[in-house]
Amino acid sequence: MPHQERAPQADEIRELKIGFFSDALQLTPEQSQRFWPVYNEYWSARRELGRKRHAAHRAIREGRDAERQFEIVLGVMDAERKLMADYMAKFCQILPADKAVRVFVTDEDFKNFLIRKVTRKAPPETRK
Repeated sequence: MPHQERAPQADEIRELKIGFFSDALQLTPEQSQRFWPVYNEYWSARRELGRKRHAAHRAIREGRDAERQFEIVLGVMDAERKLMADYMAKFCQILPADKAVRVFVTDEDFKNFLIRKVTRKAPPETRK
């Protein structure tokens, strides 16, 4: 699918995410203004780690150097833990600690929200 065909869908997801997070975290306008640039940095780094994990999983499935690829997966997991700890500190500079902790839970909640949304839109024969 060409990039320009995905753009409206990506924009819709971004808008849903902003609303979802703003509501779940009860962000004030000031917090929101400071939060989103930091969160976007976090999400970009997380997405890159996800790409590395998926590439290693693909290599394992294909039988390519499985033991080495497993070591890569473990390294990605360590990097994800460090990333969360680093960004927890950054989020605490913007939000009260209880809200900062909820950023990570809200990420998971938003992913589940999107899965439910897509599943409800899918024709019944594709839902299994």
